[in-house]
Amino acid sequence: MPLATPVGRTTAPYSLAVEIGRVSRGVLTPSEQHEYNQLPYDARRKDWLAGRCAAKRAVAEQLGVPLDRIQLQWRVGAAPRCLVLDELDQWSLAPLSLSIGHRDGVGIAAVAEPGVFVGVDVERIGDIRPPEYRYFLAPGETALARRVGATLLWVLKEAVWKALGLALSTSFASVTLDFDADSADLRSVSVGNTRMSARARVVSVPDRSDLVAAAVEIIAEDA
Repeated sequence: MPLATPVGRTTAPYSLAVEIGRVSRGVLTPSEQHEYNQLPYDARRKDWLAGRCAAKRAVAEQLGVPLDRIQLQWRVGAAPRCLVLDELDQWSLAPLSLSIGHRDGVGIAAVAEPGVFVGVDVERIGDIRPPEYRYFLAPGETALARRVGATLLWVLKEAVWKALGLALSTSFASVTLDFDADSADLRSVSVGNTRMSARARVVSVPDRSDLVAAAVEIIAEDA
C-alpha cells in the first residue's frame, strides 16, 4: 500500500492511505457491495471503489484491525461512518473522523481520532483553469495561484472544506490560505473572520504525475 510522504514533518496524528491501480471488490462487505452496484457509471464505480479501499486501509492502519472487519456506512452530505466488527461479530461504530477523495481511479483517505480535523483531496493538473478562478479564489489570491499552482490551491481548499465540515453554502472563495514566505509551507487557514493554524502534506501519487493530492490538518490552539 503506497503511503503519502509528509512534507516538513515526520509524524502526523492521523493515518493516510492512497489507492491506485486495479482495486478488488473483495474488500467490500455485502452492504458496501450493494452501494457499489447502485452507482450508475463505470467511472463513478471505479473512483468510489478506490476511495473506499483507501479509507479502509487508513482505518486498518489507525486501529490495527483487518480490512474484512471494517465497514463504511454511507451518509448524506458527509463522509461515511466507520463500523468495526467486534469479537462478538457485532458491528459497532468506531470513534473516528474520515475524509475521502478520488479522481481517475485513484483514492486518497485520511482517518483520525475525534478532535483531529483533517481533510484530503486529489485533482487532475490542468482541470482548474483561469476562467474558474473567480469561483474559488479570494480577492488577491490570483498571484498565489500562480505561485503554488491553481490545482494545488483548489486541492488544499477542498481539503480544508472537508476537514472543517463546512456547509454546502460556504464558497471556496471564503476560505483563504496563508503560506510561509520562505518555505511555502501552509501556516494557517481563514474562513470568514476566523483564522486557524494549519499544516499540509502534499501527496506523491506513484506513477500518476498528472494528479495533485494533499491532506490538510487544522491545528488546535493548544497543539
